[in-house]
Order: sequence, then structure tokens, then C-alpha cells
Amino acid sequence: MVSQLHTNLLGSMLTCKAAMKTMIQQQRGSIVNVGSIIGLKGNSGQSVYSASKGGLVGFSRALAKEVARKKIRVNVVAPVLGKECDGRTSLTVETEQCWSNGG
Repeated sequence: MVSQLHTNLLGSMLTCKAAMKTMIQQQRGSIVNVGSIIGLKGNSGQSVYSASKGGLVGFSRALAKEVARKKIRVNVVAPVLGKECDGRTSLTVETEQCWSNGG
């Protein structure tokens, strides 16, 4: 549990802190954190992962407001692997079958 929070949330926060030093001096920059749709919607059996990625979204939003006046942008991308609402999929048939079988 703690290692997942350290990796997904604290690791990203510390990376942002390190990058910000240069960006503040340059008065510009862009940070893109990698979130997850699970951090926004939650998923059964993934509460810690969901919390870590949801926390990253909140952190990124707050940081974006803090550094906007220094012309530094902060965003989060939340890649999705799986079926979209309209039934399209980004997975191969083999991968989809493997995942549906728990592998």
C-alpha cells in the first residue's frame, strides 16, 4: 500500500518539485503527470491505486494554479485501455481475452 502511494503520488510530486526549480528560473515550462481513469472513477479491488492517481489529479490541479503566473502549465493525462462507451476497443482480441481471464 505505502509503496504504491510512494511511487504513484509522492514520486510524481518529488519529480515536479525537482523540475520546478529550473522552470521557475526560466519563467516557463510544462509538466504532464500520468494519471489513470481509475483515479477518477475508482475500480473494485484497486482502492489504493485509485487513491494515488486521484490524489495526483488533485495535486496537479492545485499546482497548476500555484505556478500559472510563472507561465508554467501542469496537466494530467489519463490513458485508457479497454472499451470506450461506444463499444470501440483499443485492445487486440488476444489481449482482451487474456484480461477477461484474469491474466
